[in-house]
Amino acid sequence: MGFRPVLGYINKFLYELETNGALSAFLKVSRFIEFRIRRLRNYANRHDLEESHNDLQVFKYKHGYGTQDSEMEGGAVNRLRNVADKEYVYRNEDFLPTKEPVTTSRLPDNVSVTIIIPVYMDSARTRLCIESVLKSKSETPWKLIIVNDHSPEAELVAYLDTLIQGPSLQIINNLTNLGFIVSVNMGISLCNDDVVLLNSDTEVADDWIDRLVYHAYASEKVGTVTPFSNNATICSYPVIPGTNELPKGENTNRMNISFKLANSGRSVEIPTAVGSCMYMRRDCIEDTGLFDSQIFGKGYGEETDFCMRASSKGWRHLLAVDTFVYHSGEASFKTNSIAGKERALKIIQSRYKHYNLMISKHVQHDPARPFRIAATAARYKTNGKPVVLLITHELGGGINRHIEDLYRMLSEKAIFLILKPFKAKDSADDLVLFSPDKSVAFGITFNSEKDVDFLLDFLRSCGVSRVHIHHLLGIGIDVRNLVRQLDVPFDFTVHDYYTICPQIQLITKDGTYCGEYGNSECAKCLSERPAYGSRDILWWRLTHRWLYTDADRVICPSYDVIKRIEQYQPAGKTLLVPHDRFYRNNTVKDKMPDISKPLRIALIGVLSLHKGLSTVLSCIEYSNRMSIPIEFHIIGYIYIPMKIKAKNVFVYGRYNDEDLLRLLETIQPHVVWFPAQWPETYSYTLSAAMESSLPIIAPNIGAFPERLDGRPSTWIVEWNQPADCMVSLFGKIHNELSVGNKKIKVLNNKGLAGN
Repeated sequence: MGFRPVLGYINKFLYELETNGALSAFLKVSRFIEFRIRRLRNYANRHDLEESHNDLQVFKYKHGYGTQDSEMEGGAVNRLRNVADKEYVYRNEDFLPTKEPVTTSRLPDNVSVTIIIPVYMDSARTRLCIESVLKSKSETPWKLIIVNDHSPEAELVAYLDTLIQGPSLQIINNLTNLGFIVSVNMGISLCNDDVVLLNSDTEVADDWIDRLVYHAYASEKVGTVTPFSNNATICSYPVIPGTNELPKGENTNRMNISFKLANSGRSVEIPTAVGSCMYMRRDCIEDTGLFDSQIFGKGYGEETDFCMRASSKGWRHLLAVDTFVYHSGEASFKTNSIAGKERALKIIQSRYKHYNLMISKHVQHDPARPFRIAATAARYKTNGKPVVLLITHELGGGINRHIEDLYRMLSEKAIFLILKPFKAKDSADDLVLFSPDKSVAFGITFNSEKDVDFLLDFLRSCGVSRVHIHHLLGIGIDVRNLVRQLDVPFDFTVHDYYTICPQIQLITKDGTYCGEYGNSECAKCLSERPAYGSRDILWWRLTHRWLYTDADRVICPSYDVIKRIEQYQPAGKTLLVPHDRFYRNNTVKDKMPDISKPLRIALIGVLSLHKGLSTVLSCIEYSNRMSIPIEFHIIGYIYIPMKIKAKNVFVYGRYNDEDLLRLLETIQPHVVWFPAQWPETYSYTLSAAMESSLPIIAPNIGAFPERLDGRPSTWIVEWNQPADCMVSLFGKIHNELSVGNKKIKVLNNKGLAGN
């Protein structure tokens, strides 16, 4: 059975998950939008549907991705998905800024608008709302009716008394609390204009009315228009169901400008309007009738009922994707809101049997998604901060950790986008671009053969001002040309040796350091083990030379990287920039765990061949055969599936980086051993060991010697020591620690000697 898309909402953020048709029945939910979304989120959590993508919480999207060969009216199709019995298409151009912004000359003539704001509580929010309306600029003539529904707040009543009434402002004071619906109907009945129903906890910006008017008359039979908002269920940004806060650093005016820049003149048909800001054409009101106060009481469900009745008469409802109105959420009429929504829901379900399925399909299709992303791009471009594109592989590991650290450290000063390889079943796309800022739920895929121009246009719409290349493995496009087309500077960070050898870690087929014995040996290696399509080492290095010649900066995390790279590539732009503050740390614990017990050795991370798996297994076997009391604690997992039956070996499995120090404290090893068989460029796990202030054993290649130089209770060993020598060293270390000797040690082929 084919895949069917299901929406999940994890930790208040929208992610699109994939599963099979077993969930189809679940889509027929029995809640209002926000309740239904909560149930979907809980279902996803219970059934472990969340799929992490390289530990950055990016999800492999099924629906919405996959370049198609067909052409659709208005442009090339890039997003095609099947939902139930209907196809829904995203066009490339929908993700890009509109080419023909709407001007005031295109507004209809002889349209006037009355804005109705019922007020009851929360004087501060209400005042902000009213004043934002009064100071907003527009070409469309409008007037404001404020209905004071017998507010119990003296401060709010006093503020309303300061407002000067006239032809453009009228205040109605209810003698008793009549409720939201009656107050709205009263305002509608007092005018003959089109109406905007506006909650008292909203804020508007310039041109908001003009844009709503434009959409109301841009096509036939438009009954209602709703703008984007941060908190408006299916009309929410940046995700459905919305949040109570604006994105960090934003305000209503900036958001409204960004939406106009991205989406001017664009709209999306929706099944129902959202009542926090709802434009209603007068002819639709006359045809449909007022809100049903008899059935829905003081509030909740009335706008949905109105829209369903209007739809039955042929009226349509639009989301104006070029307009943004802030909504804080239920500031005035929040009493008994949950109970009110539950009651209204039952009425809606009873009246309109198709409602739940209609909303479910709309949320699945999410036709507004490309316009949310386009608005996000406009926000980035106009933010004033540099926008940096990070390019990397999909393998996670230290590069992924480094990118996360960069984002955490610099997110206040710059905006980041990440481009990496993408793989999904039945998808032709092979690249994904996303933001590490999880609050925007930003993710879009591309095909490296067909979508290069689209990718360039989208990156330009984001205002990318610098590129930072971390790795090119799996990137199917010409990155050099991409950077040139963007016409921006770039940096290159050397994380491994991919640019000088396609074996990446400079290792043999056995997973050990090759020794770098010259071009002839490299050529022989590649002839026996071609990697990434290369059999010519000189061609390979020449192909990647531009990363060193064209970059602004070539960032190296250790001196060893600089020295090794300069043997093969131009090194004039190299800079030493350690990945973290633990490049050097000579602090060692004064008090060691009980040394009378067997020596506890910790190994951190993924234990693979080039990380020393063979050496570790040999040491385990030798120590057990010789009955030498040593415990091996693998904080991580073994890359090659296997079961180690030895009773002195403990494998703890995957861990989160933030838990590593706690695990080391719990295990209390006497020493941490790094059996790496290749010249590591940095090693975050070494940083963790140094931060824990534990004794360390490390090889004499890569970044280890320089980072550990001068550190007490540290042993630098030949990287290819045989098992008997290593186990002998472990015994000597046990003795050294027992007498408290903290001098740094170097083990050579002749044994243990002090520096």
